[in-house]
Amino acid sequence: MEGQGELEDTNKKTNMKETCKSGSFKALLVTQFIGAFVDNLLKVVISLYAIRILSSSQAASRYVSIVGVLFVLPFIIFSPIAGYLADRYLKRTVIIAMGR
Repeated sequence: MEGQGELEDTNKKTNMKETCKSGSFKALLVTQFIGAFVDNLLKVVISLYAIRILSSSQAASRYVSIVGVLFVLPFIIFSPIAGYLADRYLKRTVIIAMGR
């Protein structure tokens, strides 16, 4: 039985290598990277804009903190809902319903 576990580990490693080499997986990684990069870039730009328009450093630091919270809040609110929908319904159904 021990040999079977080693065989399964080898298959998992092979499948992971094949997955990483697939074009669709690379496209997913690039898309995720671009999305995260743009989100963080927008957060930084809005924070710098808040600092620029506010004269006092205390008010600027307060608004930068508020901007950070406002960017994280949708992830906190919508992640549980999205997880429920992903577990309950087919991905195709959810995508079509959200596109309407």
